[in-house]
Amino acid sequence: MAIMSAVAALAPGQSLRLLVPFRPLPLIALMRERGYGHAIHCIEGGDFAVLFTPES
Repeated sequence: MAIMSAVAALAPGQSLRLLVPFRPLPLIALMRERGYGHAIHCIEGGDFAVLFTPES
C-alpha cells in the first residue's frame, strides 16, 4: 500500500498530509493504532485534507 510506505518513510516527529475524495475511516483507525492523531477538513469540491501527526 503506497500510503503505508509513505508512513514508513516518515522521519521521527514528521506528519503526513493526504488529499482524498472520501473520509478514510479505516486508515484513521489504523494510524491511531500506530500512534498518530488526525485532523480532517473538507476542502473545495467535497474532497478532504487529512493531516496525520504523531502523538507524543
